[in-house]
Amino acid sequence: MQITIQDKAILFRGRKHDYMIRSEMRPGYRVQPPRKPKKSGKDRAYIAATIVLLLLVYPIGLVLLWLRRLKWHMLVKLLVSVAAGAVFFLWLSMAATVETENPALVSVQEGIRTGYEAVGNAADAVGGWFASGWNATVAEANRNLTIVRTEGPGALENALHAVGDAAWSAYNWAADLLHAPALDVPATPEPIEEPTAPPLFATATPGPSLAASASPTPSPTPAPTPSPTPAPTLQPVGRVTVYSTENGTYYHMNNTCRNMEGGIPGTLEDAIAAGLQPCSRCGVPRASILNEEEPLVYLDEEMIYHTSVNCANFTGAWTPQTLMLTFYRGYAACPVCGADHYVYEPEEPFTPAMDAARNITVYYHDNSTYYHAESSCGSMTGADPHSLAEAVLLDEKERCPSCRPPQIAEEAPQTASPEPAAESEP
Repeated sequence: MQITIQDKAILFRGRKHDYMIRSEMRPGYRVQPPRKPKKSGKDRAYIAATIVLLLLVYPIGLVLLWLRRLKWHMLVKLLVSVAAGAVFFLWLSMAATVETENPALVSVQEGIRTGYEAVGNAADAVGGWFASGWNATVAEANRNLTIVRTEGPGALENALHAVGDAAWSAYNWAADLLHAPALDVPATPEPIEEPTAPPLFATATPGPSLAASASPTPSPTPAPTPSPTPAPTLQPVGRVTVYSTENGTYYHMNNTCRNMEGGIPGTLEDAIAAGLQPCSRCGVPRASILNEEEPLVYLDEEMIYHTSVNCANFTGAWTPQTLMLTFYRGYAACPVCGADHYVYEPEEPFTPAMDAARNITVYYHDNSTYYHAESSCGSMTGADPHSLAEAVLLDEKERCPSCRPPQIAEEAPQTASPEPAAESEP
């Protein structure tokens, strides 16, 4: 039984239950397009937060971007990741080079630069590993090609001889069974000796009269070479004397720092091993100075460096300094303790203009881009003094376009003097 409305059956009655006709099975049914779900306010807020975090805190934004909650195509996510990463590292690099006087920001900039250096070192290590592996593979391939090129013809000839001997043995074995004539062993041709041509010119042997007449030439007596004076030994920085109290927390440069009384002398390495901290007032070196790989000398208040703080010509407090900085800053060596035996030698020769730049003072911070003629150029204050040679040749700082500090003069190219014309013979 069925029920019809305007000649269209919409309900069927079965034996046990009634059921309706599915909508898409009805005559004249029009397929409706699927409706896109509307984005709620939470979805828009999630997208905005993801983009902001991608630009400010890239790793966190990257995690939010690739979660399944964000229904973007994979190619779109990949393009957004690359673009946001480029923008993030661009502004991070710019922030690491902005000049500032805030100690907290300076420490953050140093951390950023340290991170960049660590990433660069890791990339160099990975590149070196790949390069060494590739070079080893190429070297092994070249070695194999050399073996094939040098030993290949001989091995091929031996193989052909072995095949020929096997064929000859097989033929004689078959001929012996069939009572056929056997093959004789091929005779090895003897090498033909080529006649040796006589020499074109005969070497004359001097007679006894010539040998007897030649008088021996007396050998000159070498002049004695003066032995050079050995260089004095540099005092290890861990063996310099510092001072501390019995129950103190810090170690000091001298026993009068902060009106200290009863200062106990000891070595720097013993104070560091005891867990004492460096005093921030008297300029005593920190524990990291013990890990310095370059040779260290000791600078006094007269800007003269010594091999030891116990030198009789030492003046005032001491400051550990590397030989490279003593050279670029133009410090003089003390001849009394033998510090003049230790002079830094740069890899490239110094021109007279470069040598003169060691005695010219400029100012900049460690994280500055430019070097300046004054310590208060623009918004900068309290910049440390450096030599012009140190700024340009060692730290690779650029010249400030505002205060226009001095710069290293370029050497004029030396033109070869024309050779005098040869006088014509009469």
